[in-house]
Amino acid sequence: MPDLINERQVLKLLQSDQSALLVNTSGGKDSDAMLKAIWDWAQRYKISPDRIHVIHAHLGRNEWTFALEHVKKYTRKITGKDPIIVERPQGDVLQMWEDRYQRLQEQGRTTTPHWSSSAHRYCSSGAKRSQVNKAIIRMFPRDWKIINCIGIRGDESALRKRATTFKYQEKSPTTPTLNRHVYTWLPIHQWTLADVWASLGWTLEDLAALQAEVRESVTPGDWDALRTICEQWGWEYALSYPLGNSRMSCRLCVMSNQSDLQNGIAWNPEHFRDISELERRSGFSFQSGQWLSDLGLDHLSDEEIEALGQAKLSNLEYQRLNQPDHPTQLPLI
Repeated sequence: MPDLINERQVLKLLQSDQSALLVNTSGGKDSDAMLKAIWDWAQRYKISPDRIHVIHAHLGRNEWTFALEHVKKYTRKITGKDPIIVERPQGDVLQMWEDRYQRLQEQGRTTTPHWSSSAHRYCSSGAKRSQVNKAIIRMFPRDWKIINCIGIRGDESALRKRATTFKYQEKSPTTPTLNRHVYTWLPIHQWTLADVWASLGWTLEDLAALQAEVRESVTPGDWDALRTICEQWGWEYALSYPLGNSRMSCRLCVMSNQSDLQNGIAWNPEHFRDISELERRSGFSFQSGQWLSDLGLDHLSDEEIEALGQAKLSNLEYQRLNQPDHPTQLPLI
């Protein structure tokens, strides 16, 4: 397996007795691979297990139903300890979208979409990063060096490829006050997808074979049948991957591709209906240019499909009213 990037800088920081590793886990493949790699690496360098903490920011209704169970089970297997679980006290991501929609309506900003997006990932910042930062302040109030480990890989996207792999945090709320210093570390940033699965004992070919059997043998929603096949294969990771998902993420994520969304709908129809209702009520599609409701019309009534059509008309009118009055001027060459 590839080395962990920037390990020398991290080892230097860990020479201090008042230093610790905080390993973030979502329960996805990258998180699992990172946790295992860091744990093995720490043992190799004789870093005390007491200085390694695992934290999971739980997303409530937006999480796959098996997510929390997997995070706890896998963390105990690797570390022998329970993970720290944090949640947004004002409610989960679905509640965040509802609250943002209501707030925008009250402010008269009826042409502003309320969904999070790649450009405005307030779901991640509010439900994950902010809650982890609060935990850092609570757990390490003063005189600590904390290395916050996140399983981001460069080949996931062009944006992530440009991410800084080791960074000192200078902005609030984890500013260097009370002699508390926080660093963000992306230890598996240079790993490939094949590296990740190989570190977990799987080849991409074996995973594809498991996915093919699940696709041919399991009816969406039959969790018992899915678990039975996974047990026969010795699978011990998130159940979204045998379904064919490229990512774990939320059950229905604004960043997901169409295939992952279709899996999410098929296995979580009630959650789909909740999001579809907010699409129809707001007149804004879940993703830019993609109505989630269109991917799950079989789960909607005739009345709901009619209401969806009205929502689309409303969205077209919004787009018409928000077209620039003049063509955008091209830069001179």
